[in-house]
Amino acid sequence: AVVRLEFSEPLDPASIAGFTLRDGAGALVAGQRNAQPILGGRVHVFTPAAPLAPDQTYTAELQGPVRDLAGNAMAEPAVVVRFTTLDTQPPALASLAVGAGAPLVTGRTITLSAALAAEEPGARVEFTLNGALLGVDDTPPFAQTLFLAPALGAGATARAVAVDAVGNRSAPRDLALAIA
Repeated sequence: AVVRLEFSEPLDPASIAGFTLRDGAGALVAGQRNAQPILGGRVHVFTPAAPLAPDQTYTAELQGPVRDLAGNAMAEPAVVVRFTTLDTQPPALASLAVGAGAPLVTGRTITLSAALAAEEPGARVEFTLNGALLGVDDTPPFAQTLFLAPALGAGATARAVAVDAVGNRSAPRDLALAIA
């Protein structure tokens, strides 16, 4: 992967003092800046020597003061951009439970509730019963109603899986339901 900065007009290459990339700890990332103009000098690229690590925040800095070809300098002494690489960390489920005070009796409707271990914008929870999808809730607190049908017999297994905005799936959390 490369870090690419694109400007609305060409930059004076002599006004660019450097192009650096730092990891989340502030350490310099080895790599190099493009030597030849791209798109007439509007695009500047930093190519890391090794692939960037997933789930990390990086800071790219184009040092100046950067000027256009007419000599107009940007107000800031450097162009600084922070970004995060691909999210590969799944959300974690803290709990899966039956609503408080809900007896597990055939013919009743109960509510299953799941909680994430940490706030995860854009997450959803998939609820299944004995492997069949019951429903998906994308709004905390995550909940799903369940009718305890006679066909379930004396027991069933409810399962919840959290899925984040980019599709990373949590480990499943199971809940054994002993139905009277």
